Amino acid sequence: MRDVHEKYMRADIDIIRPGGRLWMRLEGWCDWRFYGPGEAYDFFRFPGEIVVSKPMAAPIARFPSLDEFACCTPDLGETFYSRGSAAF
Repeated sequence: MRDVHEKYMRADIDIIRPGGRLWMRLEGWCDWRFYGPGEAYDFFRFPGEIVVSKPMAAPIARFPSLDEFACCTPDLGETFYSRGSAAF
């Protein structure tokens, strides 16, 4: 890492092939940093463990085999949809 700032990070990156040979070198790569709510961060880190939705039965209520379908809606709390998270 060259620089770590509040809004971005800059790094030099070597991408190595299996066997140890250099495949690509990125010098001065810069990425913006995005801040989001903890629920979203946890979901992206552990998608098989963190649930960010709740069941919503009405859209599939008339389906013939309810046990074959699921309908959910996001349930991330007010912080996820707040104005402060708009950039996320």
